[in-house]
Amino acid sequence: MAANVYVFYRLYGMIPEGNKLRIAVVASGVGIFASFVGSAFCEHFSVGIVAVLQKISSSWFFIFIYLLMIILLLDLFKASHWLPVRKIMYSSWRGFVAVLMSVTAIMTYGYFSYLDKKRVELSIAGERMEAG
Repeated sequence: MAANVYVFYRLYGMIPEGNKLRIAVVASGVGIFASFVGSAFCEHFSVGIVAVLQKISSSWFFIFIYLLMIILLLDLFKASHWLPVRKIMYSSWRGFVAVLMSVTAIMTYGYFSYLDKKRVELSIAGERMEAG
C-alpha cells in the first residue's frame, strides 16, 4: 500500500499546479485504495460489486507495477545525475504524458502479444516411456 501512495504522490507532483487533473489523480487513488479494501471484505457485498472490485484490483495491479518501475527508474536517474530528468518529474506535462503513454504502450503491446498465442506441440519421450 505504501508503494501505491508513492506512485500517486509522484504522479500528482508531475501535473502542473492549479490543474483539475490533480483532483482526478487523488480521486482515482482513493478509489483504487477503496477497491483493495473492498476486496478484503468481499463476502459482505453482492456478486456484481465483487466482480467490479476484482476487475479494478487486478487491472490496477499490472498497471501499478509498470508505473512503479518507470517512476523508480526516473528517481534513479535523478539521484545519479545520469540524465537531467528533474525538469520532467515536477510540474511537467511532458513528464506526465510520457509516463502515461509509455505504460499505455507497454500494456497495449502485452495485450496484442497475449492475443497472438501459438500452440506448440510438446512431445516428451524418455527411455521408460518407450520401453512400456
